[in-house]
Amino acid sequence: MSIKEGLILLRKNAGLSLFGLNVVLLVLIFLSYDPLGIITRGYSNSPTFTPASQDKIERIEIISPARPDVKVSLVRRERLTDRKKDAPAPPGLKKKNRGPRYAWQTVIETTGKQPETHPADRKLIQDLFRRLGETRRYYSIPRGPEKDREFELGKNEKGEYHAPRLVFTLDGGKKTTLYLGKSRADESYVRRDEEDKIFLVESDLKTFLELDNPERFRNRALLPAKYALKNLDALEAEFAARRGPDARFYLRRADRDWTLQRPVQGKAKKTAVESLLGDILKWRAVSFPGKTPPDLDRKAALVLKLHFKTSLTGRTTLEFRVLGRKGYSDYYIQDAANVLYKVNSIYLSDLYEDPSKLLDRGGLPGRGRFVPPGR
Repeated sequence: MSIKEGLILLRKNAGLSLFGLNVVLLVLIFLSYDPLGIITRGYSNSPTFTPASQDKIERIEIISPARPDVKVSLVRRERLTDRKKDAPAPPGLKKKNRGPRYAWQTVIETTGKQPETHPADRKLIQDLFRRLGETRRYYSIPRGPEKDREFELGKNEKGEYHAPRLVFTLDGGKKTTLYLGKSRADESYVRRDEEDKIFLVESDLKTFLELDNPERFRNRALLPAKYALKNLDALEAEFAARRGPDARFYLRRADRDWTLQRPVQGKAKKTAVESLLGDILKWRAVSFPGKTPPDLDRKAALVLKLHFKTSLTGRTTLEFRVLGRKGYSDYYIQDAANVLYKVNSIYLSDLYEDPSKLLDRGGLPGRGRFVPPGR
């Protein structure tokens, strides 16, 4: 039967026409939901633009034409030891191999200034490599001047590319550039080097990179991950604005519980205390201000010492200076290296309240002599 004869038959048979239309709609719905994962597997099995493993890339330069005076580089350093990850898989189970992890540095180069080097945030580095793994060569569009302009991957009036770009230095010294074009809701258009194709990828690197923020990848954790609650032995605080017995706060671990020894004594509420301690141990910088604001509430200033047990006999103390509070939960905190952080801390305010509120009224008072940390 020819196409013409088929069309005549459909015109004469309204029921058959309706049935055919419903079949077409069902096929379209089936493809849109992709229940068998045909389309998804096609994208996820496609090659990436760069290796998405940390051991394959030595350096990543983040260049934004909107800030020509600043260049940010992520530089790979030593390999990290991960006991769980490096351990062999249990018998009968296949181990997921996502490649080794490394410590990275962020180098901020600003015209007219000395380069700044800081440890990079490990969580953000992992997230970056995850997103690089989601940036795949699947949906392609032939490149041309009009398409370059449409997807914001063209050149400006000076003949320079105006798209932000990532320059990767791979193992062995080879370089490759990924240009980041127009983006929308976790999708973006990219091009590698001078290839003749533009790709629509299921990742929005441009938004993730926060190109206007050179300190995006600076380490934001004030305490290294190895300092966990299970290793914390005691907390001390000395308030600058207080005098007498109320000027010092001392909390010490007592087996599986906690004991408050200054300014009042007694068994502490475990849930309240561990909410406070957990908050402090997970402090992350909101920003890295160059100086404190003039309206900082300096009555909240204190020196905070955290005493950790690192081994059977080893002890380590980390010290922070809370310079003051702004608003309800923003604090300006300085570490031992005099780096200033702005930190949002919900539970730190408990230190400024009546300390008796932290006592467990249902337990024994637990009075006894003051025991200094490390003994």
